[in-house]
Amino acid sequence: ELTHTIEMDLVDGRPTASHQWIREGLAEWVGCKVGDRLGAEPFAKSHESALVAIANRKHYQTFPSLSQLVVNSEWIIWSQTLGSPATYGQAFISVDLLISEKGLRAVINYLRLFKKLNNREKNFTLAFAESTANFETKFTKHLDDLLRRYLRG
Repeated sequence: ELTHTIEMDLVDGRPTASHQWIREGLAEWVGCKVGDRLGAEPFAKSHESALVAIANRKHYQTFPSLSQLVVNSEWIIWSQTLGSPATYGQAFISVDLLISEKGLRAVINYLRLFKKLNNREKNFTLAFAESTANFETKFTKHLDDLLRRYLRG
């Protein structure tokens, strides 16, 4: 929750149209990094736990795409309907991919851009040098690859 407070501080407390999956995924990512630094659970174990939860459910339930987790109302519906792995788990893995490719500074910059322009698509492209559609395609492949590797062993 502290991460959400910081996210709001970056835009002077104003509500924004930023992607819900990024805000929630970043909060999960930061929480796992803090847990790792405090010795509670290694970050790699947190990542694996999210992946295990996704793998255990993805074979029998529909998962929303990232584009279906953009606004808070959709996030709440999917979260209540399908649970944490479909929403928070995917958001965590997607933000981890964003950070590994673009860096944490890019994610923070994305959030800061909303102080000047409340346009999620434009800000995503400015911060990450690619469209959300392109990233979603890449993320879907990345998640499928992770799940395949996990299921193999």
